[in-house]
Amino acid sequence: MGLDRSMRMLQALRETDVTPVQADGAALPLKDCSVDAVTLFESLHLMAGLNACFAELTRVLRPDGLVMTMGVFKEDLRTILFHRDWIRT
Repeated sequence: MGLDRSMRMLQALRETDVTPVQADGAALPLKDCSVDAVTLFESLHLMAGLNACFAELTRVLRPDGLVMTMGVFKEDLRTILFHRDWIRT
């Protein structure tokens, strides 16, 4: 599944096997504990509320779920470090 607020971005998935879902990261249309992994690519800096995003990720991820992110801006680090229980080494 590919999730984005922008239908334009989701159109890039037309010729793939990925199911496009238009939604906001702070209101995911997914059941609690229903996701094994989430990949965030160049997106944290675009989210209006990182705390709401992390709350949603916590809600939809299974207890042993994994979040992978790329493209973290220094402004995002404070929120990520606040949620440091997410960080594994």
